[in-house]
Amino acid sequence: MMYPWALHTPQLEPWQQQDEIDRMAQVLSGFNTWRLEKRSADDWKARGGASTTAEITALENDAKMNLPRDYKAFLQLHDGEERFDAEGCESGMQFFKAKEVKWTNLSSNFLLRAIVGNAAYKSIRKEMRHDQFLTYDMLAPQIDEPGWIYLIKPEDCRKVAAFWQPLLSHPMFSQELRDEVREYTTRHFGPVSPFEALKSWPTWLVLEHYEWEETKTNRIYPSFTHLLKEIALWAEAERSTAGGEVMTIQESDLRTWNPFLSSYLSSPWKPAPR
Repeated sequence: MMYPWALHTPQLEPWQQQDEIDRMAQVLSGFNTWRLEKRSADDWKARGGASTTAEITALENDAKMNLPRDYKAFLQLHDGEERFDAEGCESGMQFFKAKEVKWTNLSSNFLLRAIVGNAAYKSIRKEMRHDQFLTYDMLAPQIDEPGWIYLIKPEDCRKVAAFWQPLLSHPMFSQELRDEVREYTTRHFGPVSPFEALKSWPTWLVLEHYEWEETKTNRIYPSFTHLLKEIALWAEAERSTAGGEVMTIQESDLRTWNPFLSSYLSSPWKPAPR
């Protein structure tokens, strides 16, 4: 089912920012790593960020739609110099200021791979043999250095989900492939397929893509806040285990998405994720 609000691209409008800034300052106060010292929410707000309202508005004008409210709040608190702990990046992850954000043509297959997993994605390419005809470039803002984090427009989420979910049920694909997709989405997202939610997704999605040595990782997050909380949890888990075993990506995805998808689909008029 496609809900009316999911088809509507909002007009740019004045942003009621203080509540969002308060919430984001609370999220940032949860960071306490060797790269980012712990600060209270009041300290984050008192210091302020490096992106002006005019610069954020200019970025929205480029997108021709409202950016995520939590991301805009982050831009007004982040000074552009802080580095966040990031697995596989010794120098840490640095989020851009608004004027530094880069618009990138990103293949829609990066989003597909984040949903079905690397193994199933390879099987899709093998069984189709013509996957180059089934991808398109998504114009997405790259918001960090080293270039791992992208914001995906809601229309791209809906387009990819509406195209691939029915196609993967087509007899052209083997039962083994369908089982592979189902197994991955169940292990990483829970019993509710992410395709179901993304077919009517109302706001921006966050895509993480990085390659480190032999590892290729593609993950999606319901919101920018979810991404930040994941970074903080990962850093805390690594520190508490003193370099030992930390949570797996599967455990992390399931913790984030399973309750979110269940509540999202049981309440279709739920406000857009922040």
